[in-house]
This record gives sequence, C-alpha cells and structure tokens, in this order.
Amino acid sequence: MENQITLLKAMRGDRQAFEHLITPYEQMVWRVCWQLMGNRYDAEDAAQITMIKAWKAVPQYRGDSAFSTWVYQIAVHTCMDELRKRDRIRPETQLFSETGNSSTDHLTPESEVIVQESCSEIRKALDQLDEDQKIPIVLYAIEEKTYDEISETLGIPSGTVKSRISRGRECLRRILGFKNSGKGAGK
Repeated sequence: MENQITLLKAMRGDRQAFEHLITPYEQMVWRVCWQLMGNRYDAEDAAQITMIKAWKAVPQYRGDSAFSTWVYQIAVHTCMDELRKRDRIRPETQLFSETGNSSTDHLTPESEVIVQESCSEIRKALDQLDEDQKIPIVLYAIEEKTYDEISETLGIPSGTVKSRISRGRECLRRILGFKNSGKGAGK
C-alpha cells in the first residue's frame, strides 16, 4: 500500500517520492546498461538517460506491468536507441558485469587466462550479430530473462524472440567455428 501511495505521489510530480520508488532499481538499470552498452562510460550515460526518461514518463505509467518491468523496458529501449545512434554495436561490449558475475576466483592463473580469452572471443562474436539478435541473446543468456519477459520488454511476439535467439545462436556457432550439434543444441 505504501508503494502505491509513493507511486501516486511520483505520478503527480513529487521528485522525492520518485527517488524513493526508483532507488531499488538503480543497480538493475546499471547492470542492463552495462551489458548492452559494453563500457562504463556509455553505461553510465544510458543509465542516467533511463532515469530521466522514467521521471518524465512516470505520470503515464499505467500499471500494465510491474514497475520494475516498466523501468527495465525503459533501460533496454534507451540502450537500443543509443546503439542505433552509433549505428553499430561497440567492439568492447562486455558479457559480464564489472563486479565479475562470472567469478574466476577459484581458477588457476592458467585457467583464468583461458576463460578470459574465451570471453573475449564470445564478446567479439556477439559484436558481429545484428542488434535484433544480440539484444535478445544478452537478455536471455546473461540477464536470464524468459522469452515472455523479453517479448514484453522489446514489444515483439514471443515467437519472434525465440526465432531471433535461435538465429543468433546459429550465427554465433558459425562465427566461433562450432559445428551445429543438431536440434536442441544450446539452452
């Protein structure tokens, strides 16, 4: 009930209420922007733009989805817009967060080098994908969103999400030199 009151205040232009409402989602916005933009500076810019867009759009929030999903959508769309402005995916795109979601602390130095080289190859391969394939793959494989969540976020049918991920995986296999291991390969 408290969140509903805070939301209503934010929708009426109460900046403090909006800040109270948005604060729990700042890390999620940063993570999404980092994954999609690929470097700290572009991610910071995209996260800031996301927050500004959310502030300006909060009066139009209809409650069709959870507030967190709404903010997530704004973050993804902001990144997509920024990437389109650049007319290409940046080559330094990262797969893992700055804090190391794929912890390599337990690996030997030799194994860590192999993991880093593999990640670098995957990043380069992802950069070769069209934005229509890359973004659903990042949201699915790295952000661990479901097809339905990706569908809602991107505003496209779930079947389109599935086919873009499937085509993207096939492109990644070709780029990385893997042979297609048949139906059901991959996640």
